[in-house]
Amino acid sequence: MSKEAGPQRLFESAKGLLHKADENGDSLYDTLCEAVLKISQSNSGQVDLLQILQTLKQDSFQINEKRTFEELWNRARSDDRTLARSQLLKTLFKQHATDVETINYEKEEKRKKEEAEKAKKSGDDDEEPAEDDAQVTANERYIWSSMNGVSNVVEEAYYFEKGGVGLPSEKLYRIEIALKKLRNDKKLKRVRLFGQINGLEKNYIVAESNHAGPLNDDDYKKLGLNPPEEEKLEPPPKKGQKPVKPVIDIHNLPPEPPGVGANKWSYWVCSNPGDEWIRLPDVTPKQITSARHISKYFTGDLKRKINSYPSFPGTEANYLRVQIARIAAATILAPAGLFSAPEPPGDDEEEDAPKKELPDFNASTEFEEIQVTDLADQEKWIHLQPYIFGFGRATIYEPPKPETEDGEEPEEGEVDDGGQSKEKEVEKLAPIKSDASIPLPGTRKAPKVKKEGDEDDDEEPADEPADDDAGDDDGEKKLGMKQIKSYSAWVIRLHNTIHKAHTIAVARSLRWPGAYTFVTENGRRFSNIYVGYGVKFLGSAFTPLLPPPVLDEVSDPVEVKDPTVNNEKRVLGGEAPIDEAADNQPDDNDATGDEDGDPDDE
Repeated sequence: MSKEAGPQRLFESAKGLLHKADENGDSLYDTLCEAVLKISQSNSGQVDLLQILQTLKQDSFQINEKRTFEELWNRARSDDRTLARSQLLKTLFKQHATDVETINYEKEEKRKKEEAEKAKKSGDDDEEPAEDDAQVTANERYIWSSMNGVSNVVEEAYYFEKGGVGLPSEKLYRIEIALKKLRNDKKLKRVRLFGQINGLEKNYIVAESNHAGPLNDDDYKKLGLNPPEEEKLEPPPKKGQKPVKPVIDIHNLPPEPPGVGANKWSYWVCSNPGDEWIRLPDVTPKQITSARHISKYFTGDLKRKINSYPSFPGTEANYLRVQIARIAAATILAPAGLFSAPEPPGDDEEEDAPKKELPDFNASTEFEEIQVTDLADQEKWIHLQPYIFGFGRATIYEPPKPETEDGEEPEEGEVDDGGQSKEKEVEKLAPIKSDASIPLPGTRKAPKVKKEGDEDDDEEPADEPADDDAGDDDGEKKLGMKQIKSYSAWVIRLHNTIHKAHTIAVARSLRWPGAYTFVTENGRRFSNIYVGYGVKFLGSAFTPLLPPPVLDEVSDPVEVKDPTVNNEKRVLGGEAPIDEAADNQPDDNDATGDEDGDPDDE
């Protein structure tokens, strides 16, 4: 045993020596394995072991030199791009560390309730809250904030991960700090993460905030756009003149004012957290109607020109803003009952009072906590953003009424809306169950040649099924089921249904892939996000708009005889020209006799 134990002990000791690793994690055993691999891969018959070991040593040195922080930092400093990126993140985190706010949401809610109770006791109990306060409450529900006006991106990421969407946790933390910096720098009230739109070269991180007013010249310069021209108003008719009926072109309607309809919110984009936030311009109806006819991927360059048919009026910055408006109108959801539609003004209001724009939604005071498991029904989900009509606006454009200097009121019917009233009325805060279904491939009807303005809407309600969609009746019972030719535009999933208080409901859009909404905490906590390419799914391959029909050939020109001297004199004298050729022709009756052609008797 002792004689066998000696060699065995030496073998184990030699094996341990070969496997002993240095500070970089390399061992002699690994080097020998790599040397044997080099020798086996060598095609030449001669093997230079010394040269192979030197090659392995050089490769190992090049790899190991990156493993220390000092060497990594020195390498980063030698790269200008990496150094600038590191300095930018350093500044971002440093500012966040100095301005960090430790606000607990529960304490903040408790404080607000106490202030509301004190105000209620001091004032009249029957007094209704002001309209501005109600809108503030609605916005606070829309952007669930635990950081004083900035959505809690990191916390919301946990809920979105249950639905299968999200971004890297490190990137989300940087985005949350960047959103806070955006709010402080631009003096915004509320900011939330809209999502990320992927591009071919760069991605867009999109932030949503309250409207920040019109863009200035510097903002347009960053986007490579020219400021829009001011609308020229026609002067009122003079005294005694009848007011001119305004003509409205439904294909060239003016954009909605800031803070209304599709321009209710402002949107900011950047490629990486820490970069400068660039604000996108407001949308116009013509841009929305043109974008519905095309399908483009984003490149990441806001100044890139959009080449398409029909032509798009603007650059990628405008197209990005249009797609964001369409996605928001179609996919931003909320649990039913948490918000209520604003009531239209009553008849008791004064006629001369200025018209106020109604908010898109108000906070419902009659909301009761619901079971999140009930959200499996699509009737329990509503669209929160306003519906965009076919003419590219979320509100009806009402032109100014014609007036005279005497203040004469126009007669009824003198103001025409250009066909806007023909649009189908859509209920505000409509449930997602009323959305149009997505046709299966092969069942979509062939595209028609449409005129400008005749297109489908982003949130088109489901129409009555056509005769060919009711299922084929070939005399056989197909298991008692109707042939399926379409499917719902939404998929709803429930997570953690065992613990009812922590159940999460996630709604996923199939019409806009990448749009998700979660609801939890008995329906009081919800949020929306979009992570995708900004392309709408139609159920089949995209078919471009067909060009207009070819015009007919031009007819041959007809020669006209030159006027005679007598006709020229008549025209110069103010008289009408005459047909001299007809006057010079002899009378048929005089030349040939009676009308029957027989000659006269002598």
